[in-house]
Amino acid sequence: MSETGEFLINNLPKDVLASSTIILTGAMYPWNVYGSDAPMNLGASISQLISEHVSGVWICMHGKLFDPRKVNKDAEKRIFE
Repeated sequence: MSETGEFLINNLPKDVLASSTIILTGAMYPWNVYGSDAPMNLGASISQLISEHVSGVWICMHGKLFDPRKVNKDAEKRIFE
């Protein structure tokens, strides 16, 4: 996700980035519906779109917004930081 976010930041026109909000999300455990964090992450992303007044490209995982250029995915700990 961070690579996709960085690609969008580097390749979308600046006026599009300034006037748009793009939130990328996913799941740390997507293997099945039960026990997956995908529904929570999707809901958190929608909440961020409604409540936050941000523009640009973001990653939303575990209820938090991250800058794609600064986020680190720790697959061993199953967290984004």
